[in-house]
Amino acid sequence: MKTCIVLIITGLILAVSPSLKADGEKELLDDSTIKLPVVGQLGPEKKQKLYAFLAKIYEEKGDFRRAAQAYRQALKISPDDLLLRSALAAAYLESGEEEAADREYVMILASCARDLTDPIPSVRLEAIKNISRIPGPEADALLLETLDDPDPSVRQEGAL
Repeated sequence: MKTCIVLIITGLILAVSPSLKADGEKELLDDSTIKLPVVGQLGPEKKQKLYAFLAKIYEEKGDFRRAAQAYRQALKISPDDLLLRSALAAAYLESGEEEAADREYVMILASCARDLTDPIPSVRLEAIKNISRIPGPEADALLLETLDDPDPSVRQEGAL
């Protein structure tokens, strides 16, 4: 309950913060402008979840630049989290930062391409789910490769 209250207060404080530059500027915000309040000892997992939640709040408000900033903070804690990286890429796209979004998508696809060669079918299935969120011919090509997978559930998920 305390965490929720802190998160709401933090979101409100950050939402009205005058540190935002004019909306017309395309310059990315510095990560240092989003800070979590000092509340006892928050572990890395809780901090990562709070940053991700803040990013969702910013997305709902239509402030995709701040959402991207919060996602970057969350990824500093969990750099291998492909869902966060995918959400960051989407926030970049919404804020007009297509090159930054493309860089994130390239990292996701590289990780998923490795996972598609994993001997465990559940790992390959998770990779397919991550790839399917990514637009573009590179993602489509990886999904087409799954049609040759020896596991029928992987082939089916790739086809879908």
